[in-house]
Amino acid sequence: MNSFVPTTPVYARGNASPTASMLTPCRNSAESCSLAPASKEAMAACHRSLHKFRRGQPQSCRKLFEEGFPIDYNGDLLSPARDLGLVERQGVTWATTYRLTWLRELIVVTDHFTVRDPDRVFPLSEDESLLLARGLVVLPGDSVLDIGTGSGILALCAARKARRVVAVDVNPRALAYAQFNSALNGFGDRISFQQSDVFTEVDTDDQFDLVVSNPPVIPAPEGSGFFLHSDGGPEGVQVSETILRGVADHLSSDGRLQMLCTSWSRAENELTLLKSMPDGLARCWNCRVQELYPEPLSPIQLLLEHFSEVSSFDSWHQRIESSGFERLHYLYLELTSRNGLVSPTEPQEVCADRWNGSWARRLERLFLAYRQMDNL
Repeated sequence: MNSFVPTTPVYARGNASPTASMLTPCRNSAESCSLAPASKEAMAACHRSLHKFRRGQPQSCRKLFEEGFPIDYNGDLLSPARDLGLVERQGVTWATTYRLTWLRELIVVTDHFTVRDPDRVFPLSEDESLLLARGLVVLPGDSVLDIGTGSGILALCAARKARRVVAVDVNPRALAYAQFNSALNGFGDRISFQQSDVFTEVDTDDQFDLVVSNPPVIPAPEGSGFFLHSDGGPEGVQVSETILRGVADHLSSDGRLQMLCTSWSRAENELTLLKSMPDGLARCWNCRVQELYPEPLSPIQLLLEHFSEVSSFDSWHQRIESSGFERLHYLYLELTSRNGLVSPTEPQEVCADRWNGSWARRLERLFLAYRQMDNL
């Protein structure tokens, strides 16, 4: 199991201590989420104190915000975070239902791995959003569109240099977290947030120099109630294909796309996602694909077993088999116009012993909440 995944969720341990009652996960909709930006001064104070706490109490910080366990702490550096609802205190014991991730000066708030809500905001992982965040190529003055912003991590990274950032997501809860994270990190109105299913609510005349996305990429049967952040439709490529079909209409003449995606391959080992690209896009744009896991997912039984009790499982399984799909690949995909940036920097290589990227570990992490809740 990955070291950053808590072996027992903080609110599912059956802990008899007084802190157990404090640990109720944020549920369902954005309306029920307690996260909301406060004053600029309060957000800045929280940001400063959290950095000081991490520097001074690294082990306690990891235990509380990364692993999700209560800690005993007598200082006052967590008080600004308590004022914003990020942590709760009972005596000298502090607890939280949120997960915090540091990326250089950025602090990003998400749900924990153990939250089972379909609209949960997925924690950041080294082989997903963090990988793409470290490899973003944003030029000074760029206009950037972040599709499926989730916690807002890609929008935050882009906003360091970009002239304008638009972040969209279909999930209201994700937008609430992203707006909070934007305010926490001092970006103010430099990022515009909008509820949109990919391009549906993006102005057709709006052009961007860079489009970035870490879309849902896991194949899931219809009606499974699977997590919004991962449900890529029956074949896992529904959102990725929508992006590829529409991105040219929203890119400037020298624009570019950076995204993570999945693609099936058949016996001939040709990636099916690339075959679905519009002819005009394939002819006029440079395309670079990098496989991110050492081995594709094969056999797919490792994935199928997680959905065996869904009512539509049989028809979904038959659809996968009849399509001749044999392997599922996890990819970094980059598109650049011939007049644009021809060879941007590749995503930073992450040391394998840090994130141990593989399909087995990814699915273990993804379905952790189900296994934990079923064991209660």
